[in-house]
Amino acid sequence: SHAQQQGDLATATQLYQEILAVDAQHALAGRERLFDEALLGREPRIPRLLVDVHRAAEDQQAVEAAQWRRRIALVERGALRAEAARRENAALAEASAEEQGRVVNSLATGLERLAMGDLTVRLKESFPGGYEKLRNDFNDAADKLEVALAAIANSTYAIRSGGGEIASATDDLSRRTEQQAATL
Repeated sequence: SHAQQQGDLATATQLYQEILAVDAQHALAGRERLFDEALLGREPRIPRLLVDVHRAAEDQQAVEAAQWRRRIALVERGALRAEAARRENAALAEASAEEQGRVVNSLATGLERLAMGDLTVRLKESFPGGYEKLRNDFNDAADKLEVALAAIANSTYAIRSGGGEIASATDDLSRRTEQQAATL
């Protein structure tokens, strides 16, 4: 009956508390021995309900331990993923720095050649990604500089040539003037 089950539960609770109160050094061994005896039917003081409660507690502990192991595994996997992402980012940053270094070196060499008067310099090797615009801009600027300096050179040649013709005409005029003056 219900009253009997209540009594069994109270008795089981009292016995369980007594088991927990066993000397600290022998607590675990004492509890395990009593439960083993109860399971074998040799310990009539421990009702089956208490044995079932003990098994349920052990099962709950196993479930909680498994949950903790899963949580730890998830944290470890997260840490591994974070480390892999950090390594990948470091590799990308290193590759980007190398690309930038190649671009800067190429531009520096091109500018140095321009400064030394080489108007035919062009950056032929393509630049990676967003740096390609720099290469195109450099080559366009070098083209325009070459055209502008060629126009200046042509104008200078025309001025020299015109100056030479003027000097020659002036000499001719001077000679003719002298001849006419001598004739008079």
